[in-house]
Amino acid sequence: MAHSLAMALLGTLLLSYWGLPGPAWLLMSLALSAYAVTHGVAFVRPARSSILLFAAPIGFGFAGFASHPLGDAAKDVWYFSKPVVEIAFGLLMAAKLGVRRCLWVMIGAAAIVSLDYVVRVLLLLPEYLANSVGANRTLFGTGSFLSLLACVIALDPDLRRRLAFEAPLQVWALRVTVIVSLVALGLSRSRTLGVLLTLFVLLRAVRVVSRSGSARFASSLGLLTAGVLTLTLSWSGVAEIGSPESVLTPPEEVVVSDEYLTDTDVNTHWRGFESLMALLQYGSFGATQKVVGGGFGQKVELDKMRELAGEQFDAIPVLHNGFLYVLVKTGLAGELLFVAALASLLRALSPRRGEVTGPRVSATTAFWLVAALALTSMVISGPYNKSELLPLLILCGVYASMTAAGGQSPSTSPAPVIGA
Repeated sequence: MAHSLAMALLGTLLLSYWGLPGPAWLLMSLALSAYAVTHGVAFVRPARSSILLFAAPIGFGFAGFASHPLGDAAKDVWYFSKPVVEIAFGLLMAAKLGVRRCLWVMIGAAAIVSLDYVVRVLLLLPEYLANSVGANRTLFGTGSFLSLLACVIALDPDLRRRLAFEAPLQVWALRVTVIVSLVALGLSRSRTLGVLLTLFVLLRAVRVVSRSGSARFASSLGLLTAGVLTLTLSWSGVAEIGSPESVLTPPEEVVVSDEYLTDTDVNTHWRGFESLMALLQYGSFGATQKVVGGGFGQKVELDKMRELAGEQFDAIPVLHNGFLYVLVKTGLAGELLFVAALASLLRALSPRRGEVTGPRVSATTAFWLVAALALTSMVISGPYNKSELLPLLILCGVYASMTAAGGQSPSTSPAPVIGA
């Protein structure tokens, strides 16, 4: 049973990395449905409120089936169901497979995808060095959140302790995975992943200072992190900033403005432009639609016919800004529910005072997980992203299960130092 569950989790993570989010979603849904029918849904209790709040906007969106094409509306249902299914799947895996095995499966998946990325780049290294950032993104992909999460697990002593190392080989397996993951992150030139890793390191540095007062250590760590971030942003390629194919947009690209005078301005600031179009679309709604949205299938109309990914569009069905995506589809009511879902998830992940019966869960990591969802919601759709955030949402489910267990762990031994 445990072996089958581990393979299901590994398969889901790899399917997402290979660009097959549909089969991954189907696998998770079948597992959840089969377990719910035979054993009930008590396993979702640690994050039940969050799941319900993520699911609630779907009720507003269903009105769109009456006025929009069935295929477009059904696709929106799929996007809105993703955080519900993925968090619930993480909870199920933690409940039946165990937190330790879940974390090791994620580390194993990170090793596979990171090594795959590095090997593919090395095999085509001359082409990689000659290509633009956008061309490399098309050829190699944008990197994986699994690589990022392997680093997070290694850097968080509470999560490391959950791994319950039983042999020196396991410690070295984690170390090698982290090294390969860092190389993959660097080669991917993903500013999204680089910024999120930097944020986590800085949060850990603040935590160290607050607990030990080691200002010199924290200052050194902060300078190192700042250097890594600067290198990441520089390595990402200034010439590619603003391109719709860029790995992550800088602030000036996502800022909404009404000063897009030429097609070049639009291409340079695409995410900001589509956000402006979304706000104008929302502004054109009547009073009722402003509250409940245009419904599933509602598209954002562009100012004119534009070419995107080689095709001509006069309207777009999805947005890079997840907050505006929710606003257009489900209105102000759905937007408030989405924000409430993030707040509820933070509460579900955060340790309870006075309830810890074993090794702690980290409030720093809980905050970072939700912050990552909120930040990515502004640039790559956040929880509604087609596939990239699947590992992060599954880890949220696992982490909620850890928190609800009161900090219990199969091992209370100190977490080994990765660099020792």
